[in-house]
Amino acid sequence: MAQSDLPQVSFEKFVLPNGLQVILHVDRKLPVVHVNHWFHVGSKVERPGRTGFAHLFEHLMFEGSQNAPNGYFKYIEQAGGNLREGGVNGTTSNDRTNYFATVPSGNLEYVLWLESDRVATLADALTRENFENQREVVRNERRQTTENQPYGRWYELVNEHLYPAGHPYSWPVIGRHEDLEAAGVDEVAEFFRTYYTPNNLSLVIAGDFDRDHARDRVVHYYGGLEPGPLLERQRRWVPTLAEGKIVEVTDRVPQARVHMIWPAPQRFEPEETALDAAAAVLGDGLSSRLEKLLVYDRRLCTEVSVFNYAREIAGLFGVIATIRPGCDVREVEDLVNGQIARLASGGPTRDEVERARTVWEYQYVSSLERIGGFGGKADRLNESNTYKNDPGYFHVEHDRFRNLTGSKIAEAVKRWLVSRHGLTLRYFPDTIPKAVAGSGAAAGQAAGTASVQAADAAPGRAEGDVPAQASSNGVLDRSVVPALGSDTPFETPEVHEDRLDNGLEVLVVEHHELPKVAVSLNVKSGGVHDPPDRCGMSQLMLQTMDKGTRGYGALDLDEALSRLGTVIGKSMYLESARIGLDVLTDKLSAAMALFADVARNPLFPEEELERERHRHLDHLKQQASHPQSLAQRLCPGLVFGEDHPYGRPVQGYASSVAEMSRYEIARAYEENWRPDQSALVFVGDITRDQAMKLADQRFGSWSVDVRPAKEVPDPSPDRKSNRIYLVDRPGAPQTVVCQFIDAPNRDTPDYHALRLVDAIWGGGFQSRLNQNLREEKGYTYGVSTSLGLLGVAGYWKVQTSIQADKTGEVVKELMSEMAGLGGERPVREEELEEARTGRIRGYAQRFESLRRIAGSIGALWSSERPMSDMRDAVENLKSVSIEEVRSTARKYLDARRAGYLLVGDRAGIETQLADRGLPVPELLDPEAQPANGAPASADVPEAADPDAL
Repeated sequence: MAQSDLPQVSFEKFVLPNGLQVILHVDRKLPVVHVNHWFHVGSKVERPGRTGFAHLFEHLMFEGSQNAPNGYFKYIEQAGGNLREGGVNGTTSNDRTNYFATVPSGNLEYVLWLESDRVATLADALTRENFENQREVVRNERRQTTENQPYGRWYELVNEHLYPAGHPYSWPVIGRHEDLEAAGVDEVAEFFRTYYTPNNLSLVIAGDFDRDHARDRVVHYYGGLEPGPLLERQRRWVPTLAEGKIVEVTDRVPQARVHMIWPAPQRFEPEETALDAAAAVLGDGLSSRLEKLLVYDRRLCTEVSVFNYAREIAGLFGVIATIRPGCDVREVEDLVNGQIARLASGGPTRDEVERARTVWEYQYVSSLERIGGFGGKADRLNESNTYKNDPGYFHVEHDRFRNLTGSKIAEAVKRWLVSRHGLTLRYFPDTIPKAVAGSGAAAGQAAGTASVQAADAAPGRAEGDVPAQASSNGVLDRSVVPALGSDTPFETPEVHEDRLDNGLEVLVVEHHELPKVAVSLNVKSGGVHDPPDRCGMSQLMLQTMDKGTRGYGALDLDEALSRLGTVIGKSMYLESARIGLDVLTDKLSAAMALFADVARNPLFPEEELERERHRHLDHLKQQASHPQSLAQRLCPGLVFGEDHPYGRPVQGYASSVAEMSRYEIARAYEENWRPDQSALVFVGDITRDQAMKLADQRFGSWSVDVRPAKEVPDPSPDRKSNRIYLVDRPGAPQTVVCQFIDAPNRDTPDYHALRLVDAIWGGGFQSRLNQNLREEKGYTYGVSTSLGLLGVAGYWKVQTSIQADKTGEVVKELMSEMAGLGGERPVREEELEEARTGRIRGYAQRFESLRRIAGSIGALWSSERPMSDMRDAVENLKSVSIEEVRSTARKYLDARRAGYLLVGDRAGIETQLADRGLPVPELLDPEAQPANGAPASADVPEAADPDAL
């Protein structure tokens, strides 16, 4: 794609007298507007002993301000901001804190009032109760994301050991427990007054809005904010290690893993681009140098990843390799160093450079699909403005990638990775000695070694400053709340439905804003079709489909796809499967040839199958060590029973995956992948006629023997899931808690009412469960519900990770909340309207991304629901009455039928359950089998009032 063909991002920039920088970008593809704040403050402004302030304050910003009390989400969800759709959130990094919200276009003024009130009044509205509650939420976030995860502390340890003491990147963004406990509300308020000021803020408004109106409203709501102190910015500080440093960690991990890290240039430095390309050459795809060598050829590693992460004052370049059991960590390190030295001395090939450039072009175009959210256009504009004072500075990266040469890549690799010392962080399972895992010198003999015991349009233009007289006159009365706009009519994209002669359905959505197309093949064949003793066969089959076809070997296919800047994604579900790719329009025809070859002609070569089998077995071990993933994997079996197809995990069990043969896998493909049970979806820069021509060219001759579709039996009506189950993780700082109950199939007439009950129960930030367990008690980082309505039955699940000493109390709270919603505390009118309004006003955000549109179409087709569901979604939600919602909740939420799965420390959990009159849990292993010493199963007592248990 020529430079002139790359899509441009137009913008206007102005500056208020108080220093606020404002960027406007108009994009009318959807009737939504996105408001994106970047405060130039992150964890690097903190100091040792007082870490985590920036991130803690990000949480406090959602607690409500003086004129919008009792929680930010109460207001933004009514305006159409939807957390589940990715339309509202906040994040903190070392360098900045951002907040964003996407709402219907008519609510721009409301959001500007709400956001500016946070900046103007939050410090004065902050209460000790809110502060202490969110401090506990943050500590539980740390437990969940860092301490209760395998390898969870790797990034914290890298920063601690790579950077010298006192370096702003040497402490974790989330902070340390002792620092958070020592923090006082006055200190945090002072932090806000120093850094949350208009002269430290970059504001982007993007989407469907009127520029003049936006400018006027920004001046009105932000113009009177007082500027803060002038802030001294930390200058570039890239560390230099005097010698190589090795840190070794023993932890509860399934496999050894090595992290090889080097200091690297900061964001937007010229050599950042060259190191980005080097990371792609070394680790992007099966045919990349390190993945080919370590995963494919030598089979020393389960997986390898390579990254270049540039931050404001320093970056880091890393290679992460997960070592296969019995293999040598130090051999892997030597091979990595050898490949890096080879790249520095010989440089990449011309083909490798071109592939890296093509992938970058694809990623750049893809980043422009979303107006806001994580990594959308608003984030690009704000990042460039915050760090370079120029919203369009990211275009400099275009030129650098365009002018990238092999010699520039080699020079950057030599300068940063060969000529400088780095850090090696080794993780070892706590079940094997380090010397065995390393097969080399005893730990601690290398230079600088430390041992650690793991803790639990046209380019934009700047318009200049807004004159002082444009500022608000007098004091703004922020208690005056602007009215919410009327709901903007939104037409969902038209889905053209066609069919080839062989029965293959072709579904097309034309979307010509960007030169990109998303393609997917959806097949009505999933894990339910696996034989009972071959659980996981469909998953292993899917993983191996692109590892050898009639036209290509595994490596050749990967290289061919990477030259087109794409990969084939694969997803296996219970009742369906999907393969897909996204590609730039000018490469679609070539990509479709490869895509069809994978879909129609997989050979499942014996050698490739064995590679994938061993990798899959390694991944199953990793999953068993990940408490959240383990809980998700086990719950369906506890609802439906392992004898039912819905109760067996799609990924399978180690015992079944180890047994299945190539013949069985090839036969499963032949029986289940058929054109008459498949749909090909195109979304993007393609016409209906072009799509039909491509479909016929690549899939028109696909034919197999017609067989009747396989039926899934109804679950046993006398199955009992109302028990408490436990998977023991001794010493775990958190417990993963799941509550589950059976639900109807997807054809139920209660379908739309169930969706609204789910939203009220645990499907949003304002839901009952989240308000109870997170916002009121601070026991968890978050809690959510999921409603799985399948072909013949369904199940409903709550999942959360809570601090370990609150396990018994949370189980009782879940019982109480289910009983309440099921009748004791029925849905209130205002709850229903809040849930309904939030989903209606956030609905348009589902259609920003081509891949997401294609996914929605594929999900509707696979579920045998009409495409009109997309069009009618809003009216269907509007039609549900309060009586329907209440009766639906009573019908399905019976606390006496609910079961519970706990993944955590057995000793503490059993004591807490006994203290609350609950039965001893049934012990399970990670494959849902009774664990050693398991007590006889005990049902949850059938009490109408869970509080009486």
